[in-house]
Amino acid sequence: MTEPNRKLRFAYMDHWRIDGPQGYVSQYSSVKLFDSFLKQVSALGFEAIETFDFHLGVLIDLFGSLANARAFMQERGIDRVLGLFHAVMYRNGVSQAHEPATHDGLFNHALHTVKSAEGLGVQNLIVMPAGQYHDVEPVTDERIRACADLWSRVGKMTLDYGIKVCCHHEFYCGIHHAEE
Repeated sequence: MTEPNRKLRFAYMDHWRIDGPQGYVSQYSSVKLFDSFLKQVSALGFEAIETFDFHLGVLIDLFGSLANARAFMQERGIDRVLGLFHAVMYRNGVSQAHEPATHDGLFNHALHTVKSAEGLGVQNLIVMPAGQYHDVEPVTDERIRACADLWSRVGKMTLDYGIKVCCHHEFYCGIHHAEE
C-alpha cells in the first residue's frame, strides 16, 4: 500500500486466530498462516504489528532469522514489529516488579529480550508494570515505587537499543486504579 493510502499509522496487536478442527490456530503455526495474517492486517491499512516476546523463537524457526522474518513482513506491506509485549511470568519471590530483590533477574530478562529482538525494527517494549492484583496487594506507595524503579532502570537500558518502554495496564494488573 502506498504511503498516502495508509489510513492507520499504528500497529496491530496480534490477537488474531482462525478456527481449526481442534480449536483456535495461531498465525505462528506456519508460514502460510503468517502470510495470510500479514496480508489481512496490511490490507486494513496497518503498517506494523505488535507481538509477544515468546514469538521471537517461532519467527526464527519459521524464517531462519528475524531479519528474514522482517523481510517477509515487508514484502506483504508490514514494515516491522513496532511493539514487543514483554510477557513476564510474575511469580512471588522470583519475579515480581514490586519486590526489589527480584529486579536484577527481571532486568536481565528484559535485556535478553531486547537483544534477541534485533533486526525486527522494534521501537516499543510493552510491559505490564506489576503482577496481578492478588499478588501485589496491598498496593502501597513503596510497592509502586519499586515497580517504577525497575521499569525506569529497564527504560534507560532499552534506550541504548533505540527502544522505549511503554506500560500496558489492564484489569488484572496490580496497579490499575487512577489513585495508584
